Amino acid sequence: MGGWVRSRIQIDHLQGSLSTFTIAAIGSDGNYWFRLRCSSGAWTAWQVSCTVSDTGPLCP
Repeated sequence: MGGWVRSRIQIDHLQGSLSTFTIAAIGSDGNYWFRLRCSSGAWTAWQVSCTVSDTGPLCP
């Protein structure tokens, strides 16, 4: 997945699902970055926190 992080990588399962989860970390730029693993096994692209940029596909 590439890149450098300043924090540990967190894994959070979504709504009790074992096959859908996010991985997240603080990037070298100091921002919170995450990506979603879908139940199909596909991954989204890395996305910066919605509080930094609300234009990402997972932002409300």
